[in-house]
This record gives sequence, structure tokens and C-alpha cells, in this order.
Amino acid sequence: MEAEEIYMNREVKMQAAAFKEKRGAPANKGAGDPNYENIVLNFRNRDQPKSAHSSPKNQDLETSQELLHLKRELSNVSLLVQQCQEEQKLSREDILKNIIAVKKNISMVQDKVQHMNDNLKDLSKDVSNITTNVKKIFGELEKQANKPTP
Repeated sequence: MEAEEIYMNREVKMQAAAFKEKRGAPANKGAGDPNYENIVLNFRNRDQPKSAHSSPKNQDLETSQELLHLKRELSNVSLLVQQCQEEQKLSREDILKNIIAVKKNISMVQDKVQHMNDNLKDLSKDVSNITTNVKKIFGELEKQANKPTP
């Protein structure tokens, strides 16, 4: 027998069992009864198509249209991502240029500070020499002031 004939025979047997129930013939009720379970499953399966190939053509058209729409959306997203990546690249390049310029400025400032520190050291030596000379001069002036005049 083919699968469809088996299905039809099973359906007839189940309908007969259901008919006996309605007429008052003794039947096993409840979850343990295979006829009861099969009837429930039988009614659930009636609404489902017998094969996946029997779907209407408009459903294929809708699926195709949806896929085209998704493809366009994906393309748009891809373009946006590329634009964002290009903007990020340009921003990174600008930032790197600015960093290089800032490093150059910092280096110039450090050189100037070092030069000023060197000048301050020289000035400190000069002040020290001047102080020493002033003390010598002051000492000589004291000696001459203490000498008797002739």
C-alpha cells in the first residue's frame, strides 16, 4: 500500500472509533487510548500541507521579493560600513599628523627649556664670580681704610 492509502485507512478506522463513542459503545477514553491520541494528531495534521513543494507560487514571489529587499538592505549597510571605515581612516591620519606636530612642539619647548637652564647655570656662575670679586674688593678697601695715611 502507498502512504496515502495507509493514511486514508487509518482515518476511516479512527472515524469509526469516534462514531462508536458517540453512539454509546464502550470505548477507552483518556490519554492512554491510542485511537484518542491518533484522532487529535489526525486533526492537527489535516491543516498542514502534505509536502513542502505544494506551497503557493505567491509565497515564492514574496520570498524572492523579501530576499531582494534584504539584499538591498545588506548592500546599504555594507556601503555605510565602508564610508564609516573611510572616515575613521581619515580621522586616524589627521590625529597622527596632529600627534606628530604636538611632539615636534614639545621637543622645541624642551630644547628651549634646556637652553634656558644652561643660561641660568651660567648666570649662577657669573653671580658667584661677581660675589667673590666684590668680597675681594671690599676686603682691599678695608685694608686701605685701616692703613695710616702718610
